[in-house]
Amino acid sequence: MTLVQEAAVLEVLEPVFERKRSTFLDDYGLRGSPSLVWQLAPEARCSIDLSSADVAQSVRAGSTATTSDGWWHGFSGPQHPALVFDGLASHRKDQLAGYVTELHADGHFFAAVWTFPEQSDRSPGVAPFYADAFADALDVGLRVLQKAGVEGPLLATCTMHGAESLPLIHQRGVLAPAARRNALRWPFHAVDAKSKDEVRRAMTTQFMRIYGRVWRPE
Repeated sequence: MTLVQEAAVLEVLEPVFERKRSTFLDDYGLRGSPSLVWQLAPEARCSIDLSSADVAQSVRAGSTATTSDGWWHGFSGPQHPALVFDGLASHRKDQLAGYVTELHADGHFFAAVWTFPEQSDRSPGVAPFYADAFADALDVGLRVLQKAGVEGPLLATCTMHGAESLPLIHQRGVLAPAARRNALRWPFHAVDAKSKDEVRRAMTTQFMRIYGRVWRPE
């Protein structure tokens, strides 16, 4: 894709992703709160069969790439996905555990986490192991959309909201100060099963650059 073609695609898709992200934040009461929100979608709008048992099970199962994190649990759901205005959600609103995924009828997919470790003063921070959430978000998004019959590469991005209130922390304190921007949005990446690891590396490397650090996978 040439730069001109890419610019033309982004001119159309950027407002769509932004509008859908805005309503997602409203739906979960996340405005003004720190969160990491991933979005995956095909370039062309499609129609998803939300009644498919296989699709529902893939939403519930979450990521197969996860480690036992205790924060977003591979974006798995506790039971059958809940119906929401735009499609399916991994959690009912009364079962929210600080993370959720949504599959929309038009092929748009969300994964989000808004629980973060607390410092001694109870203010939130983001830990280096949140780099693993990028692998989980891409994995579950690709799996769900593939099960839903979406073919070809997807466009993937991530947005960190409330970035100015999320320093990088660990058990002994602050490793690096928070960004000065309120919102940080990753560029679009074309991702499929073959390029998933490469895209994960690029997105995670950019995540660690927020804090002036190099990502080194375990």
